[in-house]
Amino acid sequence: MSDTFDPMTGRYTGSPIGFFLLVMQTSLLTVLTLGLYRFWARTRVRRYVWSATSPGGDPFEYTGTGLEKLLGFLFAIVVLAVFLGLMQLILFYFGLSLFASDLSEQEMAVRLSFAYSSVFFIAPLIWIARYRARRYKLSRTRWRGLRFGMEPGAFSFMIKAVGHSFVTGITFGLLLPRQTWYLAKYQMDRTWYGDAKFQMEGGWFYLFPAMKHSLLGVAIMAISLVLMGVVTPVFGIGIGVGYVWLLIGIVHYKVQSYITILENSTLGADVRFGAVPSTAEIVMKVLSGLILTGVVGALLSGALIALSAMTLGIDPAALQAGERFEIAPIGAVVTALSGLVIAVLFGALVKVFLTQPITRIIVEQTAVLNPEGLDEIRQRAEQDQVDADGLADALDVGGAF
Repeated sequence: MSDTFDPMTGRYTGSPIGFFLLVMQTSLLTVLTLGLYRFWARTRVRRYVWSATSPGGDPFEYTGTGLEKLLGFLFAIVVLAVFLGLMQLILFYFGLSLFASDLSEQEMAVRLSFAYSSVFFIAPLIWIARYRARRYKLSRTRWRGLRFGMEPGAFSFMIKAVGHSFVTGITFGLLLPRQTWYLAKYQMDRTWYGDAKFQMEGGWFYLFPAMKHSLLGVAIMAISLVLMGVVTPVFGIGIGVGYVWLLIGIVHYKVQSYITILENSTLGADVRFGAVPSTAEIVMKVLSGLILTGVVGALLSGALIALSAMTLGIDPAALQAGERFEIAPIGAVVTALSGLVIAVLFGALVKVFLTQPITRIIVEQTAVLNPEGLDEIRQRAEQDQVDADGLADALDVGGAF
């Protein structure tokens, strides 16, 4: 193999208009089918995004189906039903019911305490759902005709995630790099492309520099809180500055973690990767995306509300003035549908103005540094996983796509 090579860069070809129309169409079909179409909707969106992502000019291919996701969701419902059943049995033991309404204040307090504590029982399911969702998406992804894949290990991942989360919590977030690194390594070391395996090298302390802006934001807020009470309320401005700095620091940490993890990962014997997305560019995309979403969403929503008012025979000017009207049953239906369409509209705009531009940056600023090694990789056996990523769908942790 030659010692000199040209890196293989990525390209994202998705268009804002095409993606917007796709998301709007699939979202409206989901509303009209009372949610049933959502499994096919997400499948169509993934196929669009995968096919628009082309490392080295070769697009990804998504082979998942809506039926797989539906079956996976039904499996998740069974799991959650068992969980709720266990909660009910425990409440019965204390003489309470999960759905009873005629409870005393003491009984209500016990039930609420139990409900809030149940979050700690659901958290492990979320980690399992994330691992299984990643495994499913990889198993249904092909590139250059070769399949990706991921080894089973959701339960072990959950155990590790809970343990690392506990350590991160008791150290007030200072050991978050440790959690990020080891959970990423656990997943990376079980991921395959064809018959070649991914591996992570190095140590978790590589991620500490990525924490600097987050820590600085927290420090500014802490100092401002102290000075606000001792010197002058003017220092309260520092709390706002620190909070904004913390938010930027969180974005910086995610970007730098992605770069560091990718640069310390290998595929097979000698395939390595590089990435150069900048925090400033992504922050600007987020800000501009939020502004565009708000402006365009407000204009389109206003037009839709005015159209609905005209359909019902209501003067838009009077509606804007806040006058009260008696709405007939058909008017209630039109109003409800308008609200749903507005919700769908904002969801589509977020994907177009936020999710897709950030995806473009990540794809086009990531590279395979020595693509010659990819030619030595061969096909792997197909991976069956009938439950798809239904648990992630039910718990809403399936990711942007």
